[in-house]
Amino acid sequence: ESRNRETSVHNEARQFLGEPRPSENNGSQLFTVLISSYNHAATIAACLESVRDIADEVLIVDFGSTDGTLDVARNLGIGRIVECSTPDACRALESARQQAVHPWILQLSADERLNPELGRQVQHTLIFNPTQHAYKIGITPCLQGTHLRFGGFQRTDSVRLYRRELGAYELVNGTPELQLPGGQVGALRSRLAKHTAQHPATEIGERISSATEQAERAFRQGKRSSQAKKAWRSSQRFLETYLFRSGWRDGWAGLHACLLAALETYTRENTLLHLEQASAENVSLNPESRRAA
Repeated sequence: ESRNRETSVHNEARQFLGEPRPSENNGSQLFTVLISSYNHAATIAACLESVRDIADEVLIVDFGSTDGTLDVARNLGIGRIVECSTPDACRALESARQQAVHPWILQLSADERLNPELGRQVQHTLIFNPTQHAYKIGITPCLQGTHLRFGGFQRTDSVRLYRRELGAYELVNGTPELQLPGGQVGALRSRLAKHTAQHPATEIGERISSATEQAERAFRQGKRSSQAKKAWRSSQRFLETYLFRSGWRDGWAGLHACLLAALETYTRENTLLHLEQASAENVSLNPESRRAA
């Protein structure tokens, strides 16, 4: 009786309670891997290889890569490329998931990898009749071959495995994520590994680009900066990640990650300050322009 009660409460964990695995998958247990990419030529091959043996379908949604990302994907022959007809990432992903043929979707970015343990958890969750509508999966960044376990760089869990018909995509810190209005959401224990660019210049360029986008969004929301805030916030970011959150425990990779985080913060604040100054100059020039006209 005790075993039956455990089984009824945790259906998705029944493989650990001795219930035999079904001899064949049924349609409700199949899933599509949806991979979003933009200039991920250096990482998309490893991403595709990590899902090759477990995915029932692979869809690649590319947002206009110019570095040969799609050539790498085509040469591997893993998955189908979905052409984007809109610059809106949320709408593009929504269109892609409507083209998925299976009832469950596992969403990844092309710089992420599925480790074998997480792959088994995904399969077991679906095989043993999941009781949840969606599952959150955390992310551990990997820099210079080191998985960053300190410094606060591990991302909080986000919905990555979900029923195809549920939720809607929204931008969260510039990244499209599925938002569920309610319902049952579980979590998988293992985490995705997010690999950064191999070349330092590429990684720095990506950080600057991300910081610039963050500043533009913040400016449109009415946020402002100053020289004092720029200096303080970038210094605070380094101290927080390296000392207070023990980033030093990840060695040289941890130091590198903390410096990059500080650089990203400095760039965001500096860009925000520049946008504010440019807007003020434009406002002050407009009356003169009208008088001259």
